[in-house]
Amino acid sequence: MERFVRLEWFALFVFCLLAYHLVDAPWWLFAVLILVPDLSMLAYLFGPRIGAIGYNSVHNLILPLGLLAWGWMLHAQVMMAVALIWIAHIGMDRMLGYGLKRASGLATRIWVRLDGARQTRAASNARAQSLTVSPG
Repeated sequence: MERFVRLEWFALFVFCLLAYHLVDAPWWLFAVLILVPDLSMLAYLFGPRIGAIGYNSVHNLILPLGLLAWGWMLHAQVMMAVALIWIAHIGMDRMLGYGLKRASGLATRIWVRLDGARQTRAASNARAQSLTVSPG
């Protein structure tokens, strides 16, 4: 199921690239702005709760979709370009497995994965030791 969800985010990323091409905005702008939303991680300097709020407020689709709609209504090329870059960034992050953060901290997800891998290895080692025959 997770692969399918990542495929959907990949599709959104590709759609944003195609829409960006149709908006006819300069590609250097795309290259310069694609990682700007990650500056929201600086909010973690003020603690995990503020960091999660800051990060999540920039990494959800509500604001960039609103900006895209507003830009479309005003025929504002730059607004649409910025919105599409922002949405592409979110799609790219989710495609790579990065989601919204919890107030428990930035690294919660990776530590859970590492701890799970460590526990799996420990269980495998314990099973292997129980199968060995001690000299008797």
